[in-house]
Amino acid sequence: MHSRELYLPLRPMSKERPRSFRGQSKPYMSRTYKLWMKDAVSIIQEWWVGPPLEKTSYVWIEHHGAARGDLDNKDGSVFDALVKAGVIKDDNVNVVGNRGSGFVKTSTKQAHIIVRIDWE
Repeated sequence: MHSRELYLPLRPMSKERPRSFRGQSKPYMSRTYKLWMKDAVSIIQEWWVGPPLEKTSYVWIEHHGAARGDLDNKDGSVFDALVKAGVIKDDNVNVVGNRGSGFVKTSTKQAHIIVRIDWE
């Protein structure tokens, strides 16, 4: 059994849905979300040096920050970053069959995310 833990010095960010306005041909994501994703992927890629995992035993995500938003959406943004950074092949149930998450209320200055991944 292998296990790795990652400290992301970023505030928890809820996953966004693509948005569009009348007359626009292509949906977009907010600038804030795109910058958060870029930072998250950069940090994760420094931490993970192996090939993408095909299967995990367990993924734990712990968000520390302001008490706003939906925990499931916060998890979604982290999973998207893990996929984009090449840590896990996908975030579907065939790859991530068992997961958990938690939230700890802290000040914005102390906001961060902890991710632990276990695999065979």
